Amino acid sequence: MKFLNESGCPAELFRGEIQPGTMHTSLLARVRYRLSRIGDSWALTALDGSDALKDIRREQTKDDYGTIEPDLPFPRVATDVICLADAQSYSGPTGVINVKLIAGPYTMSLRIYGERVWERRANGLNISPPTLIEQLPITYKYAFGGKAPTSYGELPWMANPIGKGFYLSADEAAKHPLPNIENPDHLLAQWDDRPAPMGFAPYPSTWSLRQLKTTTTDSEHGGLTLHPEEGMFDRAHPRLSGKKVQPGDPVIITGTSIAPKVAFTIPPCPFEMELRLGNEHWRKILDLEEILLDLRSGIVDLSYRKLCKYSFVPHQVRTTILLLCPQIA
Repeated sequence: MKFLNESGCPAELFRGEIQPGTMHTSLLARVRYRLSRIGDSWALTALDGSDALKDIRREQTKDDYGTIEPDLPFPRVATDVICLADAQSYSGPTGVINVKLIAGPYTMSLRIYGERVWERRANGLNISPPTLIEQLPITYKYAFGGKAPTSYGELPWMANPIGKGFYLSADEAAKHPLPNIENPDHLLAQWDDRPAPMGFAPYPSTWSLRQLKTTTTDSEHGGLTLHPEEGMFDRAHPRLSGKKVQPGDPVIITGTSIAPKVAFTIPPCPFEMELRLGNEHWRKILDLEEILLDLRSGIVDLSYRKLCKYSFVPHQVRTTILLLCPQIA
C-alpha cells in the first residue's frame, strides 16, 4: 500500500496483516491549533509555518503533568480528552477551587482543596480545614492514591501509585495528608475510603482503572484474557475516554489558570482519506481520536484516525491518499 500525504499536516499510514489474506491499515493525522481569545469569546486558529506540528508523536514525552505516549498503529475506542492545566482561584487565596471540563458527551468536575490532614479527635479521625491556595497543578500527584508502608515494603494503590491519601490503618492516617483533588460527588469521609483518582491528565495503561476494563483473569484455571476493544490503547482518564466527540460539540473548561472560563467548539475534520484499490476508489472522513488541551501554553492538538481492511490481491495497485477536505483546502 503506497501512502501519499497531500494534506500538508503530519500523518502516518500503519500497515499490517492481522489475518491471512486480509490487510489492515491505520491512518493517523494531526493538526495543531492556538487557543485565542477574541473579546469574551474563544476560537481555535490552525497554526502554520514554524509553529505547526512537524510530525506525529514518535517519542514519549514526560513532565510533572503526566506522560504523553508515542502514537501507535492501534486505535482508541472513540475520542480521548486530555487536559494539562492548573486550577486557579480568581478571588484570592481560598481553601477550595472548583474546576470543570465539558467536551461533547464528557463532563468531569473536580474539587481542589488546600492541604489537609486527618486529625484525631474524640469521635475518631476528622478532616482538618484546608490551607489557603491560589493555584494547584491538576495532576495525579494530588489525587487519591500513593503507597502505604508494610512489613514487606511499600504497597502501591494501583489506580494511582503516585498520589496521596492511601493508608492501611487509622494510626497511619493520623496527622497525614488527604488528596487535594477529589470528586465533588464522592468526597472522602473516612480514612479508609477508596475513591477512584480524579484528573484530566493522561492516565497510564498500567494503572488499574484501565487494567480492570481491559483484562480478565480466570481464577479457576489461571491465565489472563486481554480485551483491547475495551480501551487498551486509550490514553485519557477512563471517564474521559470511550465516547465520541463530534465536530460542533462544545468544549468548556472553568476554574483554570488560562482564564476563569474557556469555551469553543470542535471544528470540522480537516482530513479526508482516499483509498484506491485497483480501479475502485473510496473517500472517507477521518474520526476524531484525541483532544489534547495544553492550557499552560494555549495549544490544542487534535488527532484523527481512519481504519480500513481489504483482501490482498497480488500485483494490485493500492494507494492511500490523505487530503484536506474541500471546505478546508
